[in-house]
Amino acid sequence: MSYMLTFQELREGSLSFLVPVLSVISELNVYVLPIVIAMVYWAYRKDWGINMFFSFTMSNFTANGIKSVMKVPRPYFRRPALHIDPFIETSATGYSFPSGHATAATAGWGHFAMLLRKRWFTIVAIIYILLSSFARVFLGAHTIQDVVCGISQTILVILLVDTVSEYLTRHPDKYMLFAILLVIISTAVTFIIAGMYPEIAADAEADSMISDVFSSYGMILGVNIGWIADKKWIKMPDASNKKERIIRCVIGGIAFAVYYLFLSNLIISSMDIRLGAFIRNFTTLLLVTIILPCIFKRIHK
Repeated sequence: MSYMLTFQELREGSLSFLVPVLSVISELNVYVLPIVIAMVYWAYRKDWGINMFFSFTMSNFTANGIKSVMKVPRPYFRRPALHIDPFIETSATGYSFPSGHATAATAGWGHFAMLLRKRWFTIVAIIYILLSSFARVFLGAHTIQDVVCGISQTILVILLVDTVSEYLTRHPDKYMLFAILLVIISTAVTFIIAGMYPEIAADAEADSMISDVFSSYGMILGVNIGWIADKKWIKMPDASNKKERIIRCVIGGIAFAVYYLFLSNLIISSMDIRLGAFIRNFTTLLLVTIILPCIFKRIHK
């Protein structure tokens, strides 16, 4: 990991001006990408949006599963001379391998590029994914192996999601079977992983790791239930004009931000860390895929 020492010297010396820029690029995956996917779902194309949601949640869940099994410590735990930049310290949760931020960037921007099939957007998406992944290494949160694995496993998840989506388009009677299987598998994996961590209070990385696992489990369950609800009952129509797209984005964006950043924190403030992580993301995804679509359907013209 000698290259990480070189990066550390650079970010504390001649390239220190890059630190806030790369930090913002890195953190956009956490705070901006979910709402972008939600806006695609509400205001652009619902079928693309739900596929992107499945890619985002399933790749995140897979990454956390791999982290939980491999238990690779962060670089700065393995080599005392290294330390993470304070700008991103709070977002470097759980174990190191693979990178969750590289996973998120690939799942969101990468899948959108594959669906949109616009050369300019594909180039921008690739540049952003690589820059975001480089930022995690440069700022000391991950090794190169971490980000390469994050990108690679996410590409496989995207291909799987698109393959299943195409199959379900040809066989719409099978979607409930797929939904049930996803719930069973994700539930089993979550509680198997939970059983691997009896030492939660004594291990800071394990403490945040198990929280991340339940957080991603909440996302998968929320998207899955929202997907079923829309297919069977809600049937939200795509926005019919620019004005309606703007209205959906404004209403949805405000509701998402208020709930996720403020109200959900009040709800989970006294909960166990695992339950709180699950409830926060589960209810947020229900807001995005059920409550807001019901409102948008009602005001649709």
